[in-house]
Amino acid sequence: MRKLLLGSVALFALSAGSPAVAADMPVKARPAPPPAVYSWSGCYGGGFVGYGWGTSQHRSVDPRTFGLESDGIATLGRDITDSFDMSGALGGFNVGCQAQFGWWLIGIEGDGAVTNKDGQAFNLFIGHPHNPDRFFVSQTTERWMATARLRLGYAADKWLFFISGGGAWSGVEATVWDPLIPAVTAHHKRTLSGWTVGAGWEYALGYGWSWKSEFLYIDYGWSRFFDPAETCGPTCDAFLTREVNLKNYVFRTGLNWRFDWGKAPVAVMAKY
Repeated sequence: MRKLLLGSVALFALSAGSPAVAADMPVKARPAPPPAVYSWSGCYGGGFVGYGWGTSQHRSVDPRTFGLESDGIATLGRDITDSFDMSGALGGFNVGCQAQFGWWLIGIEGDGAVTNKDGQAFNLFIGHPHNPDRFFVSQTTERWMATARLRLGYAADKWLFFISGGGAWSGVEATVWDPLIPAVTAHHKRTLSGWTVGAGWEYALGYGWSWKSEFLYIDYGWSRFFDPAETCGPTCDAFLTREVNLKNYVFRTGLNWRFDWGKAPVAVMAKY
């Protein structure tokens, strides 16, 4: 009986002391969850403003192209103007879709803008052969521009750095006029096509909004204006026929808005 009593007391003492011992044991803290990384996947639209500058030049064409050897126009086949500067403001809209894979991103984007970019220069030679004592001015004016580009980027959480490239189009007007008699003016409008490359960055502001800035180089090469073979009105003749070169440098900045704004946020979990 005495042994049984001592055993019961010892068991009771051990049971009473075990919670205290357990309380004194160190508890391993749960690991913190990995931080969420912003996802750039999805479609978006936005607007931008900017400034464009560049160069243009007018040059004549070989008169034999049109069988005009007998006209005796010695100025054909030469540069009509030196290269001259163009500049102007622009503003427009863009839309695009993109997918993010880890830190990398691929997408497509299209945009359109209106602009007032233009420039002009005096012709290098005396005016029309039938009016040799008059000087003329040649002018290039850009009314609108659009691009369709592939976009490749590197995402660092809310920062996105990207390069882009693709096709470009512009509505361009070539004008020839007499500074002394403004009424003596000829115009020809054409849509030019070319190529573009660029680079930029974008930052996620929150609630679906992001701020973007980018630089584009656009090259349209040489395009023919005032060609009698085209329908450009009664002003087309051998004297006016020319090729016009146009190169653009564009900087623009604006805001984009994700179309899925208002839905549950999508986050990519960082891997360790």
